[in-house]
Amino acid sequence: MPVRVLLLTLLAAVAMTGCSRGPSFEDKRDDAIAAYQSGELEKAEQILYEISADNPRDFETRYYLARTYAGAGNFPRAVDEWDAVILLRPAFAEAHYRRGNALVSLHREQEAIAAWEEASRLNPSYAEAHYNQAKAHEERGDYNRAVEKFVEAIGADSTFFPAQYGLAYLLERAEQFDIAADRYRSAMRADSTQVIAQMGYIRALRSSGDPAAAMEELDRFIANRNPQPPLSDSLETMREALSREAGSR
Repeated sequence: MPVRVLLLTLLAAVAMTGCSRGPSFEDKRDDAIAAYQSGELEKAEQILYEISADNPRDFETRYYLARTYAGAGNFPRAVDEWDAVILLRPAFAEAHYRRGNALVSLHREQEAIAAWEEASRLNPSYAEAHYNQAKAHEERGDYNRAVEKFVEAIGADSTFFPAQYGLAYLLERAEQFDIAADRYRSAMRADSTQVIAQMGYIRALRSSGDPAAAMEELDRFIANRNPQPPLSDSLETMREALSREAGSR
């Protein structure tokens, strides 16, 4: 066979081999991420697990594999993957935060609190990390610590409704009704669509000894919300009670 023909044959063989090589690592990873984002968790997990074996230090692969395990409710594996992500990027606050979420799902509350503490240390503006600590302390009965963490969450983001409402509700439970009313107003400013904050404000006004103000706020709520039965019936019963209380003063 002439040399020129042999070279052309070899080049053609190399080209065919290149075409049949299949998708690259990046293509597989992108396919897995797209599957995760569209809710195809089983597909995402299968691909990510496969490519992580050959590329254990690829950050995006480990990150999305951890997210996939957590989304599927496989929290033990999620914790392991978040550990891997943290080894790759120790200062990545989100990984510590999500690791804490996985740990609390495994009822490992103390470890979860420590993870959220680390997330908020790395990123003081991480309102969700402060908030999760607050809720954990509240559930453990450490109300002073819970208040402190709610305040930190609000300091990180004053528009973060869960923290504003959580602090108001905790103060109401502690019978600090005047302060609770102020905090409910802050929660309403953070998200005016939240009915629970408006009803909490009405309760706090009533409990603080100002039924007239509570009735005024209730009337505003009814006018703006136009609630239907059975809620409207319940609110009307409340209004009648407030009217009697205001009239007896």
